[in-house]
Amino acid sequence: MISNRALARPYARAIFELAVQTKKLATWAEFFRVSVLMFSDERIVTYMQHPRTTIDAVYQCLVTLSKPVLFLEADNFLKLLVRNKRWSVFTTIAAIFSELQNDYEEKVVAQVRSVVPFTEQEQAALMQFLNRYLSKTVQIETEIDASLLGGFIIRVGDLVIDHSVRSSLNRLRALVLIH
Repeated sequence: MISNRALARPYARAIFELAVQTKKLATWAEFFRVSVLMFSDERIVTYMQHPRTTIDAVYQCLVTLSKPVLFLEADNFLKLLVRNKRWSVFTTIAAIFSELQNDYEEKVVAQVRSVVPFTEQEQAALMQFLNRYLSKTVQIETEIDASLLGGFIIRVGDLVIDHSVRSSLNRLRALVLIH
């Protein structure tokens, strides 16, 4: 069976290329940002998946809910998704589009987990370090995680920088068990 990412990738790439060509990258990004919220509502998803819900009804539902950010190309995209019965991969398309946009704009998202929140100065210093280290513009998303015991973990794509107390204790335990 083909994965959601594999189904979504051609749609996301085509929309991204169209967005770049028509200089509507920000417009498409806003469309996806707002429209993804539709698919996080269980009632909407249940309605769209119901056997008695027609394809036209699914399309009308999507158009109505995305009306504030809808434009001609986005409307055509929704028609295509509904006709091909691919609305279930909408959020994956949006995620891949965002990845492509970030690559194009040389941006990355750094997910930072720590026991306590960073101060503004610490976050600014971390952002400056990551901007230089990665040679890209970094956006930081923070999360509090008490299980780390102390320190922090930074994840940017496949790169992981682990300076947590838990990780240090695990390395120490491994060394003690070896000797």
